[in-house]
Amino acid sequence: MPIFLRAYSENPSAVAGAVLVFALVAASILAPLLTEFAPKELGGAPLQPPGAGHLMGTDDLGRDLWAQFLYGGRASVIVGLVAAAISTVIGVSLGAISGYFGGWVDDVVQRMTEMFSIVPRYFFAIVTVAILGASLINVICVIGLLSWPPMTKLVRAEFATLRSRSFVDAAKMGGEGPMFIIFNEILPNALPPIVVQTILTISAAVLMEATLSFLGLGDPNLISWGLMLNKAQQFLTLAPWMAIFPGLAISLFILGLNLMGDGFNQALNPRLRLEARK
Repeated sequence: MPIFLRAYSENPSAVAGAVLVFALVAASILAPLLTEFAPKELGGAPLQPPGAGHLMGTDDLGRDLWAQFLYGGRASVIVGLVAAAISTVIGVSLGAISGYFGGWVDDVVQRMTEMFSIVPRYFFAIVTVAILGASLINVICVIGLLSWPPMTKLVRAEFATLRSRSFVDAAKMGGEGPMFIIFNEILPNALPPIVVQTILTISAAVLMEATLSFLGLGDPNLISWGLMLNKAQQFLTLAPWMAIFPGLAISLFILGLNLMGDGFNQALNPRLRLEARK
């Protein structure tokens, strides 16, 4: 762990990414302490520009945009984390059994992964949410169930390589079963790329949630950065700040996650660490 932390801290862009992500997450968590307004409270004049009373101005109903910005981050982060968790569990499980057992099991998983990979994710998500209803749970489930193929391919490749290592042979000779070997011997050695892919999945999930909300398919009862952008569409000329701040938040959050992912990849990969020092 000290080696990882030292390698990560030597990457300025990775550190900047972590600062961006943790700052936005912390602001969302501490929202009640950072604003006196509730996100749906009518606390000012409509379309008031940013100023002392309202740091990011107000929307067309006079609601404080700073409060919406803070509380909206919660929904975006929750969607990203939970959807990525669903995707990771599915992807790791399928990739592990595919890479370890091989044969017909691998063929079945590979065909299923290819089938899901060619599905236009955004189109399928839009249609599914439109049919099932625009609720937070539906959005999370749809994003999570559409995001696992890259993780499956990654884990399959890792397991296919690691299953031939000597420590796996030793475990088999010791009488250990497949599940023990998968979870206790191979999976710990495959964690670094899984962690990196999970971070990138969170980034993609946040972007998809923002897209769905922007198109009016997010939960209308829950403030999110994407929903703020949706509301700002008709006021781009009169009140451009309504779109600027949530758009900036989404961009910075995704940028931060991608920089973190690159930093984790470099810090956990000895070869990349050596190349970065040259």
